[in-house]
Amino acid sequence: MEPSPRIRRGDLLLDHRQITIALKTNLLIFLLGLHLPNLGRADGVRDFQISLENDPVGHRVVTWASIPGRTYVVEESDTLSLWTPIEGTELIAEQDVSHQAIPDSSPVRFLRVIESRPGPDWQEAFFNLPNADGTRPDLTLENKLRELIGMAAPGSTLRACVYTWDREEMIAPFVEALERGVDVRIIVGVNNDPVPALSAALPGRVTVCTNSAGDPDGCHGGRINHNKFFIFSDLIDGNSNCVLQSSANLTDLQLINANNLVIFRNNEDLYKAYFDYWNAMSGDVDDLNFYQKIVTPDNNEAHYFPRSSANGTTGELDPVVEILRDVKPLEGGSIRVAMAFWTAPRRGIVDWLAAFERTGMDVQVIVDKEDTSSTIQNALAAGGIPLVTFSQLHSKYMLIDAMWRGKRQKIVLTGSHNYTGPALNGNDETMLVITNPLIYDAFLNNWNALHNHPLAVE
Repeated sequence: MEPSPRIRRGDLLLDHRQITIALKTNLLIFLLGLHLPNLGRADGVRDFQISLENDPVGHRVVTWASIPGRTYVVEESDTLSLWTPIEGTELIAEQDVSHQAIPDSSPVRFLRVIESRPGPDWQEAFFNLPNADGTRPDLTLENKLRELIGMAAPGSTLRACVYTWDREEMIAPFVEALERGVDVRIIVGVNNDPVPALSAALPGRVTVCTNSAGDPDGCHGGRINHNKFFIFSDLIDGNSNCVLQSSANLTDLQLINANNLVIFRNNEDLYKAYFDYWNAMSGDVDDLNFYQKIVTPDNNEAHYFPRSSANGTTGELDPVVEILRDVKPLEGGSIRVAMAFWTAPRRGIVDWLAAFERTGMDVQVIVDKEDTSSTIQNALAAGGIPLVTFSQLHSKYMLIDAMWRGKRQKIVLTGSHNYTGPALNGNDETMLVITNPLIYDAFLNNWNALHNHPLAVE
């Protein structure tokens, strides 16, 4: 078989797997099926076949075997030499089989379905996991960050925002990026070693937000800047508008704790949201009700804190509770939580989880035992929610498989945001809501690994 063509769409080089149907006077002349590499399936290959039929009202519908989380579009041609996307046909697959209605066509028409964004390379999730006794460092997340910094293109922009930093080894990658012409600027939440060394190595490019006494605090919030994100305008591999959101700080401790990160590539809207947020923080202007919610065209959300007007006990204006309010119980649906810090001022989240458990949904929670208050642990138990404690948990995420905003979706809530009062009302924080089923599956696999880990206690 000939290799699939590599074509350029905008600035993104893609491998396109495609299938073509030749139609004449609305009759199917031939159907070609391809075996494609299958990322994330045990059998290693997948039949990629399409068919065309009329629905009950006479509209033509293209059907094909799809991979959830990947983006497809139907294209048309009169000559097979020039292909044009059919407006309104791009979709992110939610099931193993996708259907797309197409408008009435002329008597002679060629159609094909292509992966307009193959994935999962445009969105990825990574995790580090303690070994059995919790002593061996796992550099998975740090190495992924190093890789992206090393790929930052000359003349590009790199913005970083991280809470605590004691990894002196992580100064050099940023300095090297600056030396090859990358505009590097960093906001750090503390001023302990090696932050002064970082500031000296990147003069005028490191900001520590402070209070009136000159002590580090939040840039908007009055407590701490708890963020952990890095954004890249351009990479040398042709990707651009990249966002790396992590739960991990740049510290030795984080290397032996369970953490997660997600990477978005070629997402201009999400990149702009983070870039604008970074710029707003760099001004170091207190605003305890700064909260912003940005919804991107691909149905992801970025939530930026603090939100002093929210009440985590009742759930009023708590963005996590607002998301749960839009969830409809679903037979076979589930919610999974892995949360490092969870305290009494966020009792409202527990109340909603317990309500879903009572409807028959499968709700299970993993928390860090030392950093989750007894009030929350007792409330989860009283709500009938199975609880596992994990002694070295620093991840912060919730996974929802249910009806959400009108359709069944698999969504991930993750970022720097713990379920505490200060995270809601006083800290600089970010929470991402991701609607890619592939990312959900990666997080669910991680949740299961935590649940079955030797450090987990029921």
